[in-house]
Amino acid sequence: NYIVPDAGLHEAALDYCQTIGTRSRPGIAEMKRLAREGADMTIDQQMRLERDAAVRALPGNDVAEGLDAFENRRTPAFKY
Repeated sequence: NYIVPDAGLHEAALDYCQTIGTRSRPGIAEMKRLAREGADMTIDQQMRLERDAAVRALPGNDVAEGLDAFENRRTPAFKY
């Protein structure tokens, strides 16, 4: 989270959207799903929901690519 002047809000929002566009699409979709489904849950229920999502995602190509990119200090190249 950060604050920008009103005059720079549109440009800052576009920059943020560009950044999100480089992320894993399935990962972003899953985060949105977790936020929607977890909104009315207890913290324990939310943690279980998130744990289950992480377990499902671990064998995926995007996780492997993200970890490899992090380890090798490079930008991940997610395939869509």
